[in-house]
Amino acid sequence: MWVKGKDVTFEKGTETTAYISGNARIGDSRTGPTLAPDNAADRSAVPGAVLTNADIVQMHEARLSEEIILSKIGTSTTNFNTGTQDLIRLKEAGVNDNIINAMVRKSALR
Repeated sequence: MWVKGKDVTFEKGTETTAYISGNARIGDSRTGPTLAPDNAADRSAVPGAVLTNADIVQMHEARLSEEIILSKIGTSTTNFNTGTQDLIRLKEAGVNDNIINAMVRKSALR
């Protein structure tokens, strides 16, 4: 569990989901530059990359249209978390019901 204000260390290659409000720095400053979400490389262009809840929230915060987000969901490999608390976090982040519903439907196909 992450605790605000505490350092957390992950082994290289560990995947995690985080919901972030505001600016964030990701990376190890000892090994090189860090990446902020607004200048990170587009993971969706990487073979094997999957669309996650965090990607949906980031697209919503970037004010992409519902139509674009729904198209991205429909054409992407996805790994959505659609448990009750996950859906509540999406709604609290401002994601609309049509997009959340598309995520739930796509998850049911896995």
